[in-house]
Amino acid sequence: MIKIKTIQIERYRSILNLKLDFNHKNNFITICGENNTGKTNTLRAIDLFFNPEKYNPQADIPFHKLEGSRGGATPPKISIDFLLPDNDVYRIQRHFNLSELDKTTGKKLKSNTRTNQEDMNANEIDIFLKKIEFFFIESINISFPKVINSIIEDIYDIEYDKSRFIGIKSELKESFEKYTQGLLEVLTTLSNEINPLFQEYRENWGVSFDIDTDIKKFRDLISDEIVFFINDGSNQHIEGKGSGLQRLAYILLHHRIIEKTKFKSVIFMIDEPDVYLHQGLQKKLLKHLKKLTDKAQLFITTHSPVFIDSYTLDNVYLLELEITQKYYQRRKRQFNSLNTKAVEIDKIDGTCKIRNYLGIEELDYELLDSYNIIVEGSADKIYIETLCRFFGLSVPKIISANGADNIVKYLDFYQSFYYNKNNKPNLLVLLDNDNKGREIFQNIKINQYKYLQIYKELVPNYLGESNDESNAKFANHDWQIEDFIYPKLLCELVNEILKKKNERNQTKEFKYINPKTIETKSRQPAFKERGILYIIEYEKNEKNPDIGQTINFISSKLPSDQVKNSLAILFKESLQGNTKYIQLIHEGDSKYPKVKEFLMRISEPHNFIQA
Repeated sequence: MIKIKTIQIERYRSILNLKLDFNHKNNFITICGENNTGKTNTLRAIDLFFNPEKYNPQADIPFHKLEGSRGGATPPKISIDFLLPDNDVYRIQRHFNLSELDKTTGKKLKSNTRTNQEDMNANEIDIFLKKIEFFFIESINISFPKVINSIIEDIYDIEYDKSRFIGIKSELKESFEKYTQGLLEVLTTLSNEINPLFQEYRENWGVSFDIDTDIKKFRDLISDEIVFFINDGSNQHIEGKGSGLQRLAYILLHHRIIEKTKFKSVIFMIDEPDVYLHQGLQKKLLKHLKKLTDKAQLFITTHSPVFIDSYTLDNVYLLELEITQKYYQRRKRQFNSLNTKAVEIDKIDGTCKIRNYLGIEELDYELLDSYNIIVEGSADKIYIETLCRFFGLSVPKIISANGADNIVKYLDFYQSFYYNKNNKPNLLVLLDNDNKGREIFQNIKINQYKYLQIYKELVPNYLGESNDESNAKFANHDWQIEDFIYPKLLCELVNEILKKKNERNQTKEFKYINPKTIETKSRQPAFKERGILYIIEYEKNEKNPDIGQTINFISSKLPSDQVKNSLAILFKESLQGNTKYIQLIHEGDSKYPKVKEFLMRISEPHNFIQA
């Protein structure tokens, strides 16, 4: 797949000089920022690169440049570095003048040595760009005829092209009728393929196509004669529906076109896919878009926290607008200079900057969602939510019962709340594989809850080992949520707490535990049954016999709970843009894949229920 590796935009609308480098291993690129900071202009500049005939000097040249300087360096220049599958890079630049595209230049940068550059001629550039299929959905100006035209392109070429200028009128009419019938069959097939996607958003939604049987026009007008409507029983055309539904239909049409695209690399850009959609539909749309990244490189702009990966910040770009005044002697006037800039997001506090900048808040109005997970404590909630978000999984509503003994009380309350209501929420009860967790597991009688759909499970350790009614192998183990976390990562968090303890202690210093030792012992039968917190506590006291008792990771008293919660909170904070801990997650995932597999299973209701 050919991908955009780097873009540099100069002198285009609000952008004076913006360069963005992308991680080519992640095909989902998010551009965020306040209104009018240049997010849309960034996508429009890429669109102009692929479609230079759209160039409009009056709108595209920065106003202060166009009206103020009138110098030779006023028109836009857009440069894109394309990464090829063999790691070679092709750098192609579009140079515009005051009226039109001036020239296009290209260089081949060989992967074996960046000093080895080879100029590309116009024919080579043209052949290369034809290998890329480019789609751009703006937040306004949706054109259904345009996208439908791209759908019918293939059947037009096959069924109609050969006979459009030959034969008598009856033959032409016969050929055209054959074309329209074949077209309708293709569109019907397409609607049947799209409808399962639509029905994930609402059960009675679907799409259909129809063709005016009195068509007398040919290809130049054929797409305008195709009627696209939402098949919800009202038979209204798409224009009669709400803006959110129109836009969703348009995006899903592109989704299906991209899935069917062969032999070309795909670059797909969407300006604000979240617009007009409530958060529930945004989450479903994000899931569908993420599936496309196997076939396409996606660029989106957004204000929505649903589409912003605020944990790894991978391929997340925050833009801001700098406004300064320039005085041009030649025109004897002052002009406002607008300059879109990328904020340099610090790896440690980058998430905080994005949240503060966009005012992102987590809203929670409903008592229960359709699918929920209830856990013993806040630490369980933090670990599961954070890991799900890190891996880009759906995050169900997770409820902390503040103790295993409270879970049955919670279930009884929900049972009374949903008494005789139409909806029947699904609740997965996740319990630690310790004595208390196994006791509550046995006490929960699923059939007693007629107004809830209850499922129950014991949390496995990081190796994927667990205990259930059919397997009593680990029935005496004392495993808690921390045994589910990658041991090396957990040990680094423990050492971080010890480090903070040292900073507050002027006379005595804790010695740190060895993550490799803990990881090894956690797999040995002599230690494994006791759980990783016991091993950590043992090793900490061995290394600190005089002061080890001043901090405790396993005591049943309240201070221990505070330490456990501190570990979980530190885990969440450390994972937000911190490269050290992100790398530990990747190492853990590679070594112990059962952790992610379990999260994938419980994050989606159908994954868990069908297991």
